[in-house]
This record gives sequence, structure tokens and C-alpha cells, in this order.
Amino acid sequence: MMAKISQIGAIDNLGHTHKVKLQQGLNIITGRSSTGKSALIEIFDYCFGCSEFNIPEGVITKNCQIYFVLMDIGETKLLLGRENKSKSAFIKEFRGDKFHGRDVNLDDFDRSNFLSLDNFKSELNGYFGIDLTDVDLDITSAYYRKSRKPSPSVRSFMSYLLQHQNLIANKHAVFYRFDEKEKREQAIEHFKIFLGFIDQEYYIISKDIDSLKIELRKLEVSAPRIDALRKRNKERLVGLFEEYEALTGYPFEGATPEKAFNNPQRWLEEIQSTHVKIDSSSEKNTQLISKYEKERKDYLVTIREDEKVYRDLCTSITSTSSYNNAINNNGIPIQITEHVTRCPVCTSESDVLEEESNALGDAIDWLNSELLKTPFVHKSFIEKREKTIRSIKEKRDVLKT
Repeated sequence: MMAKISQIGAIDNLGHTHKVKLQQGLNIITGRSSTGKSALIEIFDYCFGCSEFNIPEGVITKNCQIYFVLMDIGETKLLLGRENKSKSAFIKEFRGDKFHGRDVNLDDFDRSNFLSLDNFKSELNGYFGIDLTDVDLDITSAYYRKSRKPSPSVRSFMSYLLQHQNLIANKHAVFYRFDEKEKREQAIEHFKIFLGFIDQEYYIISKDIDSLKIELRKLEVSAPRIDALRKRNKERLVGLFEEYEALTGYPFEGATPEKAFNNPQRWLEEIQSTHVKIDSSSEKNTQLISKYEKERKDYLVTIREDEKVYRDLCTSITSTSSYNNAINNNGIPIQITEHVTRCPVCTSESDVLEEESNALGDAIDWLNSELLKTPFVHKSFIEKREKTIRSIKEKRDVLKT
């Protein structure tokens, strides 16, 4: 689909049309400063649904009642128009040579074709083939935002169409029309859509992939729990087969815990229809009881060991608490004071006291370093005690079962 601008202009308060006609190919507009060249870009932008009125205040805005853009889209003439600082916009399609040899005039703007700005943009999107309604790449971000990402519209590619004279000197000027970071990033995001690289199918597939990734993460999280449950059920099934053999004196013919676990429905029916035989002379029951008693004794031994560790930790906690309280109440030695000793006969100085003093200073330094560790040791004892309490509880729970 080829589109080109045929006319950009304005109709003044007297109904006279002022326009600039453009031809196929490159069009160059020249003139002195302040003659309205830059206003043409703003008129075009305004007629394409800009929510802000950026046409420079002056002669044009004081004397104009409606701005318009006439476009050729294939074989169709599309007329767009806006009144001064209006929240609505005009859009109408003309066929054939409606404007051949004449200018756009006020009679072309019937009131029924003025739409609200949102409806106008939606209508205009259709002429440019912009029909994407959902551009979210995943299903979770929209949920947390409480809304979908903004869909592409004619407003999204205005920054590509309307470039100013500094574009060559500044590569970042492609998005100069968007002061807001969010709108600028939105225009960049929509660029691949306007180039035709992706369509709605791309976003549908992307969300399907995201949905599958979510399901995969759920399976990865649940897999360890399911494996643990399977393991517990297998162990329980093994125990039940052992109990059956202990009570009857015979193993279950043809069935094993593994077979029953892999095909429970079949073996449940098989078990229910099996005639149970009893061997009163079998020692399987005694053997099973002996096995359980041994396991119980082993658990009791480990529980008693944990209980001893628990008591020792309680004693250590009490001792460190008392030690810490004594330090807080009495303080700790910080320094010593030396006095030189002289012989009363020869008045010579003695080195013995200095050596003892140095040894005492070293002892004070060591004691202070050890005292500083007391709170940390106390805390580690408490943590070990809590861990031991949990271990004892878990083992007692096993004994109950």
C-alpha cells in the first residue's frame, strides 16, 4: 500500500483555503524565517491525532478555523481535519477525482464525520493496516500491570515520519518528539511492527511459549514433592507386603511391591480376589517383630544421644549467660600500672617486676579477646539447641508410626 501527502493546509475564518501541494517524490519547501514552514509539520501531526496543540501561536492560529491534510492512499483520497484546540477530529474517504482541479473547502467537512479522538485514531489505524490489539509478550506482566501494553497506532510512528533538521547530526533525534521515556520506549517497541517484521501471530505464539514456561516451572517445583510422595508410598507398600507375609506365613504369589506400585488397579483387583492361606508354623511374624524392635531400639539410642547433647547445650547456655552477666557487672581489666622498684642499698633498678608486668599485660589481652567471643558462643549454643530439639521431635514422630 502506497500513501503520499497531496495537500497540507488550513481554512481561515473567511472560508478561504491556504494550502501547500506536494508531488510524488522529494518535495523541498523553502522560505524566510517565521513564514510557516515548521508549522506544516505541526499541522500534519495535529491532523494525525496529536492530543496536544503544538501549532505555533500567531497569525495562523488567530485566523484559522480548521486545519487539514489530504492524502492519497492507493486509489482513495483520505481527508483529515481538526479545528483549533479540539478534542475531536475529522476523517472521510473520497473515491475518484473528487479534488481534481479544486481545493479542499469547508463544504467537505460535514459534522457527521467528526469523531472523538480515540475513535478517530482507531479509524485511521485501519487505513494503515495497523490491526494489532495485543502486544504483550507474556501473560504475567499484563496481570501484574492490571492492563495490557498500549497497542500500536498511527501515533506510534509519528516520530519516524516527522523529523527535524538536526536528524543527520544527532542519531537520537529519531525519537525527539517523545519527551516521556515511556512513550519513547513504546515507539521503539512498535518499530518492528511498522517494518512488517512481526504481526499479531508473533505475540500469540510468544504468550503460548510463556504459558508453557510457567507450566514447566510448576512441574519443576512439584517434581521433588511428587518424587518424595512416590518414595513414601513405595516404602509403605513394601511394609504392607512384609506384614502380609508375616501374618499369613506366605508371600503374595505373583505380586511384588514394584508391580503393585506400577499398576495399582490391576493388582488391587487381584489381591481382593485372592484366597488367603495361613501357615501357623511360620516364623515370619516373629522375624518381622524382631526387625521392628531392632529399628525401634536404634532410634531410641539416637534419641538418647540427642537428649544428652540437648542437656549439655542447656548447661553451656546457662554457663555463658552467667559468665556474661559477671563480666557486665564486674567489668574486665583494661590496663595495668607499672612502678619501678629500686634496691634500697645500691639503688639499682629491678627487671623482675617489668617482666611480670609484661606477662600480665599479655594475659589481659588474651582474656579480653576471649571475653569478646562470649556473646557469639552463647548464640551458637542456642542455635544448636533448637536444631537438636527438632531432631528429637522428628525421631519421636517416626517411633509413633
